[in-house]
Amino acid sequence: MFSHNSKDQRKFFRVRPSNREPVFIELTEKNIQVCDISAGGIAFKNHKLKAGQDQSIKINLPDRITIESAKIRILSIDGDNICHTQFIEMESSERDKIHRYTLKRQVEIAKKNKEVKYRNWHTRV
Repeated sequence: MFSHNSKDQRKFFRVRPSNREPVFIELTEKNIQVCDISAGGIAFKNHKLKAGQDQSIKINLPDRITIESAKIRILSIDGDNICHTQFIEMESSERDKIHRYTLKRQVEIAKKNKEVKYRNWHTRV
């Protein structure tokens, strides 16, 4: 009944963390802010990494939720020097934390978009 044909290879929804509650990873003894996150991977500003490398990371989500151990593979680095990665090792309970975070963030984004749409409509009347 429902189908969606897409060239996008991603299996999970990616969300951009809010500016008020950013997501950080700990990688090579640095705290790096995440550009976007899904249960399948993350994107972040490159810090001298190369595509194809595997790295162990720690993820710090809002509300003091921590994923102590995850392993990522850097799939590509785009023209803006952003690393696009895939999780290659992670406990399912840890992946569930990311699922919960992304669902919560999707609801926040939807509510904000609805408020903006209402405000825009209301000011035109």
